[in-house]
Amino acid sequence: MVQESLTNAIKHAPGSTVRVSIARQADRTEVRVTNSAAPAAPAAPESALRLAAARRSTRRRFAAAFAAPVGLALLTLVSGAYLAQQLTTCVLRPVDLAALRPGQDRVEVDRLLPERQFRYLPDAVRALPVPPGTDCAYYRSNGNLLDQVDLYRLCYEGSRLVAKDVLPG
Repeated sequence: MVQESLTNAIKHAPGSTVRVSIARQADRTEVRVTNSAAPAAPAAPESALRLAAARRSTRRRFAAAFAAPVGLALLTLVSGAYLAQQLTTCVLRPVDLAALRPGQDRVEVDRLLPERQFRYLPDAVRALPVPPGTDCAYYRSNGNLLDQVDLYRLCYEGSRLVAKDVLPG
């Protein structure tokens, strides 16, 4: 029995510590063979470390694959909202344009103007001549965000409005 137990320990737990104890009593003999766990093979911890590293790398790549489109979507959404805000706060209503008259003081004109000027002028509009000695401001004719719209140009000489033009969009 002891020999068979030792053979099994060597076969199934090579390198482990084996302990044999014998207890003898008057009517029987008890033999106990125990062994410790087999020491880990050098390749096993290395494989476990590689597996853990591969799992961490996979989690990072998965997070990046998810985060990149979400970040791009957020950037697009914020940029679109900012552009929409920029385009809708530079609209001069046609009725307000009609109320403006050359010769009016800039203070009077400013009461009818939107909060900001239109800053994204097309190259064709930039190329148009302006009245000599004037400073011009541009506004959108409506808040439509998806279509080109007419632009309004107000030109001042000093503090007086000297020209108002409708420039086709």
